Amino acid sequence: MLDQNTTTVLTTLITVGGTLGGAFGGVFLTNRHTTKLEELRIEQDKLKRNNQIIEETYAQLMLFDELRNQTVNDVEFFDVSAFDFM
Repeated sequence: MLDQNTTTVLTTLITVGGTLGGAFGGVFLTNRHTTKLEELRIEQDKLKRNNQIIEETYAQLMLFDELRNQTVNDVEFFDVSAFDFM
């Protein structure tokens, strides 16, 4: 069998190895999780920016459509003096 000193050294090495392995494993997993969260945040920012662009474009199209309808209506009834949007 092993004597008491050898057993103590082996136990200490196993304990230190397990502690260091757990610490490095935890750092690795935390870093990986943080990276994935950052990528998700960037995707959400892009999606939010794209939605704002779509809403602004839709608002401009609705304004254009309203002005077009007004112009067509004025031309149909020969009310040419109603071109107040220019």
